[in-house]
Amino acid sequence: VERRPRRETRRTRLARERDALS
Repeated sequence: VERRPRRETRRTRLARERDALS
């Protein structure tokens, strides 16, 4: 199981929100 730091999760969430806007 790959555990990612909370900072990486926050960055991914922003990227996903930007994709949804696109």
